[in-house]
Amino acid sequence: MVSMTIRNLPAVTRDRLAERAERAGQSLQEYMRALLVDTATAPTVDEWLEAARATARGSGVRLSAEEYVAAARSGRSGVE
Repeated sequence: MVSMTIRNLPAVTRDRLAERAERAGQSLQEYMRALLVDTATAPTVDEWLEAARATARGSGVRLSAEEYVAAARSGRSGVE
């Protein structure tokens, strides 16, 4: 594992994070490690959109936004 130092963090930010860690029953280090791992593991919005676009390109299906909404609505029971 590597270590990381964050400089010039506002005290109020550190205090809020420490409060959240305490409420979670974790040390600040444990809380921040989990937060960073979760953040790095989850795709960003841009990454998710690119993956969705790649999937759509590979599917051969081409729908306009209006066609997509209509198709989604038609799949719901009782909604037209």
